[in-house]
Amino acid sequence: AAVLAAGEAHGGAAGGTGTVRGSAAGGAATARGVPAAAGGRRPTLASGAGQADWELEYWTDAGSGTEYLLDRGTGRAYHVPRAEGQWPALAGTVRGAVDSRTGNGGSLAPAKSLEGLMAALDSHLKTQQQRLQDVFDQVDVDGNGFLDRHELALLLRGLFPAEGCTDAEVTAFLALLDCDGDGTVTLREIVECVRALHTAGPADGAMTDTMVRLARMVADNPSTVEDLFKRMDANGNGALDPPELKRLLGVLLPGITHQEEQLLLRDMLAALDLNGDARISLDELTQGLRLLNVVRLRPGDGRYRATTAGARA
Repeated sequence: AAVLAAGEAHGGAAGGTGTVRGSAAGGAATARGVPAAAGGRRPTLASGAGQADWELEYWTDAGSGTEYLLDRGTGRAYHVPRAEGQWPALAGTVRGAVDSRTGNGGSLAPAKSLEGLMAALDSHLKTQQQRLQDVFDQVDVDGNGFLDRHELALLLRGLFPAEGCTDAEVTAFLALLDCDGDGTVTLREIVECVRALHTAGPADGAMTDTMVRLARMVADNPSTVEDLFKRMDANGNGALDPPELKRLLGVLLPGITHQEEQLLLRDMLAALDLNGDARISLDELTQGLRLLNVVRLRPGDGRYRATTAGARA
């Protein structure tokens, strides 16, 4: 990739209605005691037999004709897993009306991701025939070699000129790129982040060993994790922003390496729509750790009709 090369040069689906049972932690979490994020909508969960089901409906994007899985509770769309047992990966949010009988209508607004940021930066370097150092220097207004929050926002909004970049997205990307936690981003940190992504591979829905450890911790100690979550939630809004989430991970997984923390943060945020608030609720933490039963519904299925009837009401 041009980003990596530039950095080194300058300093170094299965169809049909189905259910995916179980999780890496050895079971599904119950919906009891899991609060919804304040001011936000929670994933569509239906309790049954002491377990929590995550109901996703097949939906077709009007623009591309591509089939996705829609969570009507949040309006988020997920890629249809290519193999049984794979976890649905976030694709974006659905805009517009969706026909409750056929699952057609509406269009996909793709979610931003760290991989997307790096791809945009790589494309910018190639099309503008610029070096990474030059792009960095253009937004490093005070020339101190560090990008603060304002300067990082300039970089992001330049890379995403059409859709722009919200304050929440800037916060998320700052947490992902800031390797040493000093609140700024250096050229070296950008290069190291790209290198880590190349080494680890894309966030394709696979459970890493670190995620399995965290999932077991959450499943085995639900009340403790909920208490910790509330303690880390400094502003009491029912959700953690990326810096708060990093602190939670450090407490739950003592001894975690910095690279493990960064990749885990990336994988957790990949379960969110960064076009939204770029924060994670306890519901979403449970969802991101695969502690739910995924139920895929097609038009005509009884539970699909019940869900859409509720949405119409």
